[in-house]
Amino acid sequence: MGSTSYHALQAGVTHRVTHGLTFQGDYSWTKSLSDVQGDAPTGFAIESYYGYAVSDRFHVSADCGNVEGTPRHRLLATGTYEIPFGSGRVWKVNNRVLDAALGGWTLNTVSLFQTGPWLTPTMSPDDDTSGVGIAARGTIARPDRVPGVSTIPTHRSAINYFNINAFTTNTLPGHTENATVGSLEGPGTMAVAAGIAKEFSLREGVKMRFESTFTNVINHANFAAPATSVSNPSTFGVLTQVQTANDAGNRSGQVALRISF
Repeated sequence: MGSTSYHALQAGVTHRVTHGLTFQGDYSWTKSLSDVQGDAPTGFAIESYYGYAVSDRFHVSADCGNVEGTPRHRLLATGTYEIPFGSGRVWKVNNRVLDAALGGWTLNTVSLFQTGPWLTPTMSPDDDTSGVGIAARGTIARPDRVPGVSTIPTHRSAINYFNINAFTTNTLPGHTENATVGSLEGPGTMAVAAGIAKEFSLREGVKMRFESTFTNVINHANFAAPATSVSNPSTFGVLTQVQTANDAGNRSGQVALRISF
């Protein structure tokens, strides 16, 4: 049997509709640890039993680390704002043409900001010098940490996101490697979705609504997790792809027109 712990500080703020503005923000600061993820997890852990191979059955705690899918920080903000120009709003527009063009618009957003997934440094079983039979057991080998060397390089970039010099494959005989599960924090996410909408009254009982929405409206590059095998220095810590989840990919937009009667 295994164990998983979850601790978090959670906070939220809600602003009810005032002067056309309403918003809600939810923040969590989380730490989740587990020893049932296996030796190199790529997803959430099974909650109550070992469903994966472990690096050392006599020292299961050696596989304890940050749960891959639980970010340390996460902020989700949603909001709507009625721009105060136009008929029925704070600043009326007396010119009919200007009112049709500038008045009555509403802005809205759903924005996500969070730190990255927890990743595990690995190495090829062929590089394992411990002699404890990693390859024969079908587990994934992890390297050793180099004491005093940070996993974050001095000049971090898309081709040097993790410091490969913080790890070594020269492990001691009979020694299980000490690079821990979930010890690397992958790229975070900043995904701002936004929209603008307006409703036109065409005649009595007939209305037209225009709406345009965009995902990742600021077109921020949210990179997917890089490779973490120190046995492949050319790909270790190199960001090559963008995320696809949480509408964090390339900016996209759509326009809709709806008539109700």
